[in-house]
Amino acid sequence: MTRSLASLFFIALALGMLAAGGVYAPFTDSDSDSGTVTAGDISIRLNTLKGVNEVVWDMPGCVRDNMSPGHVCTATLTVHNDGSVWLEYTVSTIETPCFDVSFTGPFDTANGGDGNNPGRLPPGDADPETIVATVAVVDDDACQGAHASVGITVTASSIPTP
Repeated sequence: MTRSLASLFFIALALGMLAAGGVYAPFTDSDSDSGTVTAGDISIRLNTLKGVNEVVWDMPGCVRDNMSPGHVCTATLTVHNDGSVWLEYTVSTIETPCFDVSFTGPFDTANGGDGNNPGRLPPGDADPETIVATVAVVDDDACQGAHASVGITVTASSIPTP
């Protein structure tokens, strides 16, 4: 009987300790701190006016209806980075079946011109680059009287500061 009482006592003691452990809560603490950060942006611009994307072809007759096969018009475009981070850009042509468009550059105006595609621009407008675009009429009877909007497309993406 004493043995049964002792066993019962230890079982009660174990259950009591388990119950006491269930209400035990340790002290805890945490801390955090934060600060405000702002993401930069890229804003590529062709030519001199923001929002003005029309190519001005330099040769006489390039905007009139008298181009003939072999006639080549040229335009010099300036690429600007009006954003706050470095950017890299690629250049491609906007073509139609009756007009061949090509380009040379980009040329870094501040560093003597490297002619690399893709081009790279630092933030701000301190170091623009130039691209020389040309357009010629295709020698095809089906192109007589054709007209189209032709030029180049510049596509930019941000890059880490070199």
